[in-house]
Amino acid sequence: MNEIPRTFNILFNKLQYKPEEPVILKLEFIEPDKYRFHKVEIIVHRITNKRNQFAYTTSSVVTIADEISSIEISLTTPKLPTGCYGIRAVNFYDDSEKLIDQFPLKSFWPLLISEEETLKSAEEIETIFNELKKAQDQFQHYPIKAKSISKNKPIFSYNVLVFCVGSFVDTIQYLEGYRIIPIKNELDYRDYYNIVKKYLHTKNGMDLDYKQKFRDIRNSAQPIYVIDFHSIIANDSAQAVLTARIKTEFINIGLAFQNRQKATIFCSFALNEHEYYECFEFHPQYLGNLVGEFSNTLIAEKIERYMPSIENNSWGQFLLRNYANALNEANQLTQIFYLWSILDLIAQKHVLETKDPIYDHHNNVLKKKGKLVTTESSEGRAFKIMSGLGIPELDVTNGIGGRHRLIFESDKDIPSQKNDLKFSLWEFIKLIYKIRNIIAHDGILEFSRLPINSEIDTILRKYKDITFFPMLKIRFNEYILKLIEIELGV
Repeated sequence: MNEIPRTFNILFNKLQYKPEEPVILKLEFIEPDKYRFHKVEIIVHRITNKRNQFAYTTSSVVTIADEISSIEISLTTPKLPTGCYGIRAVNFYDDSEKLIDQFPLKSFWPLLISEEETLKSAEEIETIFNELKKAQDQFQHYPIKAKSISKNKPIFSYNVLVFCVGSFVDTIQYLEGYRIIPIKNELDYRDYYNIVKKYLHTKNGMDLDYKQKFRDIRNSAQPIYVIDFHSIIANDSAQAVLTARIKTEFINIGLAFQNRQKATIFCSFALNEHEYYECFEFHPQYLGNLVGEFSNTLIAEKIERYMPSIENNSWGQFLLRNYANALNEANQLTQIFYLWSILDLIAQKHVLETKDPIYDHHNNVLKKKGKLVTTESSEGRAFKIMSGLGIPELDVTNGIGGRHRLIFESDKDIPSQKNDLKFSLWEFIKLIYKIRNIIAHDGILEFSRLPINSEIDTILRKYKDITFFPMLKIRFNEYILKLIEIELGV
């Protein structure tokens, strides 16, 4: 766009209008013979106590006579709810619809849409707009408190930035306490290109030319945004970053409904009141094992073992996809929700629902809250299908002290050792199912906020240390994988 020197002033004849009343824009020409345009357009936003929202755009074709000193242009207005609006920009087009000049206004030109007959003064309208601006500022800078904040420790305010990749946001989004800001994509395909180039050169001496389209393809597929939390109140920077990351996960899930794709956090850090960064973290995609297997052929053998069953078993494919999706879930407790869903699907397929009592490995009848447990319940079916699977013991280290084997009392084929941590399979299932239900109903679980003597608290305290739970989660994972292998027939 070649900007033509502005030789006129823009004025509006009044600030208050009725719904559907045309907005009158006046141009006063300083040098009338130096400016020609065909169409004028205004862009109007609605001003609320939270944010400014695009409302409408309207335009009018005009003809300017020679030596004219001023002109009034009537711009039609759609039927709008009453309230405060603002003209954000005035655009000018030539007769080929090319934008030849634009007046982006530094601040909104206020418009009040009202049914009232009495016109408010410019000062009164300005006061209304200033109050809305103040409310917006309070909304967008609202402090977010960490849930586990301690009043007995120093409390600080942190500006936390969380960077995400993989979901699209086109303009800045203002929400309570934070902004979602799209970033011009700087992800470079060259890293991937260099890997391919190096391999091809090593393989057969081939030299792969870098093409700009590689960068374009990569960039278009990797939209990035940063979530800027204005003020997170916490005891330290690590707590502030954790609070922001949890909030960001919920935001990303919400955006997934809009974009049909969930973004991933790749970096987060906190700025303290002196603008120095603390707790700078990168969050890599891969969080699995980076230690090679003892056998150099183990992976090939597993692929050979699994592939025929996977390719020819749609039920197994469905289970494995759900298992992979569960493992990709960043929140360990939410993983349990998805893993239990897989367990229940398999159990419903194989366990007959009856009113018969279920017995544990001590030949005791299983009860819950004084009532018999049967295979009509999800927990009963889970116990029935999980008992006797013969999962190998899990060698672990925990806060209780030293290394231990984590085994279930029902694993009869495993000889007992001195440091064994034996866990009742029934208590394990009750614990996992209780966590699953809390996640299903509340969406979150914080062990630190569990009521004393609650079902989960009682089970965990029985085993002396809450750090025991991650070991149980790993064991649950092993059970689910074993059940899927059985379904695949491998």
